[in-house]
Amino acid sequence: MDAISLVYGFYGLLVFALTLALARTLQKNGAVFLRDVFSESPELATSVNTLLVTGFFMLSFGYAVFMMRFEQSPETGRQAIEAMSLKLCALLMTLACVHFANVYVFYRIRQRAHSSRLVQEELPRRQTWAAARRTAVALPDEEPA
Repeated sequence: MDAISLVYGFYGLLVFALTLALARTLQKNGAVFLRDVFSESPELATSVNTLLVTGFFMLSFGYAVFMMRFEQSPETGRQAIEAMSLKLCALLMTLACVHFANVYVFYRIRQRAHSSRLVQEELPRRQTWAAARRTAVALPDEEPA
């Protein structure tokens, strides 16, 4: 077996193991965050979490397969390991960027949801205060002495 076949096999195993470990971590910890973002609908939070993990798998494996192509076939074991390391590095950094973009999007959604909750909580108080002002009994004017 030549060096490139070993690299492909090891790369595939590493990508699979890393993707599986990352997906489990993201699904477990992301569920807490998504339940907060979609607090009115826990079913929606669970569905979004499942969709995100599915998308993560598709993106990870698709990009990993895309990255398998080598411009120049490594001739030594060292070159093979270096080439594989660069491929894994590019894959992980790309996935990290996509992950942080997702977290930012959901952070903004969460911020918007919390803002609308605050407005909904504040509105009845303001309406009550305004109604109280309208119905307040005016004090009689004092006559000058």
